[in-house]
Amino acid sequence: MENIELILAVTIPSLILFVITQLITKTVIEREKLRGEVALKKQRADYLYPLQLQAYERLIMLMERLTPNNLVIRSNQPGLELIQFHQKLLQEINHEYHHNISQQIYVSEKSWSALKNAIEILKTNINQSAQEVSANSLANSTTLATKVIENSFNGTNEAFKACLKQLRSELKKI
Repeated sequence: MENIELILAVTIPSLILFVITQLITKTVIEREKLRGEVALKKQRADYLYPLQLQAYERLIMLMERLTPNNLVIRSNQPGLELIQFHQKLLQEINHEYHHNISQQIYVSEKSWSALKNAIEILKTNINQSAQEVSANSLANSTTLATKVIENSFNGTNEAFKACLKQLRSELKKI
């Protein structure tokens, strides 16, 4: 009986010590794992923040460059025929859009949809304007430019303003 008491006297404290050691080890390991995850998130955020900032900057510049007034002024060249100017406007939009398409991974889907919507409305405006002035045999790039700007008050400007507002609002949140 004395042997059993001796064994129990040694075993029970050893078991208690073992359980306490396991709990402490588990807690330390979990804490270190959490620190590693936090450090990784911080490192990822430190890396992504400048890219996100640049994406918002580029997309805001894109929208500013493609507003009907700016696009028409920048693209119009004296002497261009109506069809040439019409094609040039659409090419300019597509070029600018495709140049910035990769920026969509850094902005919300809502912002990207607003941008695509504004661009589609602009293309529609340009196509409708070209169709409206094409009946005039004297129509040239200046005629189309004037018509695009006039028609931009029928929704194009609002779509651009909404997109810019969305982009700037999200930019403030990052």
